[in-house]
Amino acid sequence: MSENQAVRMQSQTLWNRIAALPIGPAGASLTFRQRLARENAWSPTFADKVVFEYRRFIYLAAISDHAVTPSDQVDQAWHLHLTHTRSYWKDLCEGILGFALHHHPTQGGVDQQRKFKRQYIHTLS
Repeated sequence: MSENQAVRMQSQTLWNRIAALPIGPAGASLTFRQRLARENAWSPTFADKVVFEYRRFIYLAAISDHAVTPSDQVDQAWHLHLTHTRSYWKDLCEGILGFALHHHPTQGGVDQQRKFKRQYIHTLS
């Protein structure tokens, strides 16, 4: 197997593990997606799309060699996931990523707006 094939296989394995990660307690009467929809006044369908994009963001953060910035909607999912501390820190960061994926919110101001806008544009490219 070539080095390129090995990297692709590792990347696919990482994505599969992120995609399969349960977020929130099993059997909860209010699921992660339902809570995300409720707290943001989103439809369940839109919340599903945001959760998928959040998982893509996590994957990108794991494989990128530069800082990545989420959309506002994905950031809402990230904030909510952080409240599920065991799922976030133990299952995702420790169990899947192998490193702590810290959230660095803006400190406010025009310079920070520019910084995160540049990072978001770079994230999309």
